[in-house]
Amino acid sequence: AGILGQSLNRPGMTAMAQAVPYFKDMKFESFTLQLVRGKDKQVRIPELKLMGDNLSISGHGAIAVG
Repeated sequence: AGILGQSLNRPGMTAMAQAVPYFKDMKFESFTLQLVRGKDKQVRIPELKLMGDNLSISGHGAIAVG
């Protein structure tokens, strides 16, 4: 995905690909990711959640365009 993000000139894809390795060793029981692409082409993240016995991460945000 990093190469894909670079070849498409999509820094958001590149950033997401770089973040994935940080989550590989986290043990979780549920994962929720909701993405919404608006008419302005901005990708919003209304919900991001990782839940486990010793883990509770939740957040929201956006992926900037260009």
